[in-house]
Amino acid sequence: MSFFRAIRNARWRIVLPIAFVALIAGATTSADEAPPDVLTIGDITFKVEMEKFPDSFSGMTYFEKKVIRIDPSSTSTLRRKVYLHELMHVAWHDGKLPYNSQQTYTEDEAIESLVPGLLRILEQNPEAVQYLQHATPSLNKTIAQQK
Repeated sequence: MSFFRAIRNARWRIVLPIAFVALIAGATTSADEAPPDVLTIGDITFKVEMEKFPDSFSGMTYFEKKVIRIDPSSTSTLRRKVYLHELMHVAWHDGKLPYNSQQTYTEDEAIESLVPGLLRILEQNPEAVQYLQHATPSLNKTIAQQK
């Protein structure tokens, strides 16, 4: 089975982001912590909504509406994992609608396709990085920045 076929498999699409977040996030955070309200990639901004799903989904990215939706009833650790998962969908598609779901990739090609969008998101969204690291932004600011 090729790597792309494995990545298309739902298990890999969930496991890879969760493994990545485990490296970044570590421990749990308070139950009321929510992700940043927006996520920007280039000149495209996605609104991040905390809204319950009527089914078993924990998160979803709606490219047409530029909305990332996350179930607020999930634990704070799961919310961070779901946020990262949806962030990686946005990075993979560079914020635009998916165009060729039939294309196959080697592992290196898949990573090369993901890296530019992921770097752009991390550079443009320091609040997202802080959220994924479960850091409180005010704790990371200097006294001068807090005034």
